[in-house]
Amino acid sequence: MNQKFAHTVSFALHPILMPLYGILLMLGTLNSIYAQPLLYNVIMVSIIAMFTIIIPAFGVVLLRKADIVTSYFIEKRTERTYPLLVTVVSLLIGFLFLRYIKAPHMVSNFMLGTTIAAGLATVITLFWKISIHLAAIGGLTAAICLLSIMYRINYSIPVSMLVLMSGLVGWARVELNAHTIGQVGAGWTLGVVSVILAFLI
Repeated sequence: MNQKFAHTVSFALHPILMPLYGILLMLGTLNSIYAQPLLYNVIMVSIIAMFTIIIPAFGVVLLRKADIVTSYFIEKRTERTYPLLVTVVSLLIGFLFLRYIKAPHMVSNFMLGTTIAAGLATVITLFWKISIHLAAIGGLTAAICLLSIMYRINYSIPVSMLVLMSGLVGWARVELNAHTIGQVGAGWTLGVVSVILAFLI
């Protein structure tokens, strides 16, 4: 029962979904500040979905068909390098597209932070199996905290929920023997620091 629930949590809060969840959380605030037209929001969401979900997922499918990875879940540390490289390149291109359409800084900085986290995780993964799941949700938690601080909006409920979900994802990854507690904590810290760094650049 625990294993099944842990798999469900890992799937529902998969790293490639975090940027999309992030932009959907941000849209209400951004619309009240920038009065963005619906079409512009659709374009922003489409860019994020394309470069954070569709292209990375398609890349994994191609790598699996080429027998470069042995599973779509990429459980082995040694097989994570190529999927992560595909993801980093895709995220970087997505970030550049967001800058091109002059997306709000909150959105483009979040994308940049996600790219930095993925890039650093790629390097770390060469030596150690850091948790990408926790890096992703940690980055999202940091982005929503920064949104709350920058625009003086009470986001205590979303932030609290993200912290609780971070703990839940961490439990799921340890329960599935995918990571140790140290790898989970390091992943979350990496995501938080990467997003903060993106906002300071």
